Amino acid sequence: MGSAIFLLQMLGYLILFQAANGLLIPFMSVFINEQAPESHRAAVLSLQTGLFSFAMVVLFPLFGWIVRYVSYQELYLFLGYGLLLISIGIGWLILGNKTVKYE
Repeated sequence: MGSAIFLLQMLGYLILFQAANGLLIPFMSVFINEQAPESHRAAVLSLQTGLFSFAMVVLFPLFGWIVRYVSYQELYLFLGYGLLLISIGIGWLILGNKTVKYE
């Protein structure tokens, strides 16, 4: 019974991940196309794709090695909390420098 629940959890995670990825990539492409100058647009899009591929090449084997020593649940919890903290930190760096003017 436990393995069936685990498989259902993994299937739900994969569906959620693919849906988020399917929404994120078009939004990022539109954002880059609107923000980047036309002369640099192809280079920026190539850099984005290259960095994603580099991250996959480095991180996926690393996560596989880590799973040998901890469970999937522990790894995903650690990654989730880590990404949350990184996202909050980046948001604070970006938005923290802006001041709100009250009228």
